Amino acid sequence: MQNIDSVHHNSPCTLSNRAEIVGETFVVYCIWPIISKYVENIVKNIIEPEIKKQISGLSFEQINLGDFRPRLDGIKIYKNSIHSNEIILDIELFYGGDIQIKMKYYSLKIGIKSFYLHGQLRLVIKSNISKIPFISALELFFLRIPIIHFDLTDIANLIEIPGLYNLLILSFERLLQTFIVVPNRLIIAFFNDIDINQLKFPKPDAMLRIDIIEGKNLSKYNHSLFRKKYSINTFVIINVGQYKLKTHTQKTNNPKWYETFEIPIEQPNIQQLQISVFNTALGIDYYIGTLNISLYSIRSNNKNFVDQWDACSL
Repeated sequence: MQNIDSVHHNSPCTLSNRAEIVGETFVVYCIWPIISKYVENIVKNIIEPEIKKQISGLSFEQINLGDFRPRLDGIKIYKNSIHSNEIILDIELFYGGDIQIKMKYYSLKIGIKSFYLHGQLRLVIKSNISKIPFISALELFFLRIPIIHFDLTDIANLIEIPGLYNLLILSFERLLQTFIVVPNRLIIAFFNDIDINQLKFPKPDAMLRIDIIEGKNLSKYNHSLFRKKYSINTFVIINVGQYKLKTHTQKTNNPKWYETFEIPIEQPNIQQLQISVFNTALGIDYYIGTLNISLYSIRSNNKNFVDQWDACSL
């Protein structure tokens, strides 16, 4: 496994954490304005057309990511990178800034406030040139889909637009998956002769095969306060990086799926496989349980194979 230097953001300012301070200053103050402009263009040109397919009268009037930069924590610097001409940093990113997004639905005005995002971001610094600033390009991508939450303003108007919040959440997640969740990435090149496609579409390092076999004695209750008992309709959601896959639904608490999925993997040493089980009832998906498996544990296994059960029943 790669050797890692880990420095925590809230530790005292000493020689041992200067790399973190320099890294945070570089990412937050140099890259943030570029990301802000990039996100504004994406929301207007990609998210808005997608939402209009569902809600034709909705449009974005103002998009401003604000002046508050994200907070970076737990920065890890990889000493031994895969390539000698690059520096790899893993960053825990927290964003809860003064973002302002104003929308209009015909004559109704709606906004987004208190936007929160938390995810693990990887920054790859390409340093294979002898010209100032000695950096040819930057790669930015999340190692898994970040957690997103926000509030909508003008609540009285939301009665006219049912399902808007969920639609916006799905749109933001789809945006991140498409552009900046591994294997996709944001490339910032400093010279015109850099091959962007070679950086943006690297070859996968491995192929992960997942066999979802069966479940036993899964819970028939939802997880609300009153624990109502519904008919059982179980299914599995698989998450790896930007990939999100779903099995078919079984109307039993002893389901037998026997489904196989294959996913290309680019970062097997640090990516996680997440397998979650749900029961759907009355149009609502109730969470039963989750199994998390480190892909490194699979790769380090002599057989490159893991057979694992997880107790999801309550």
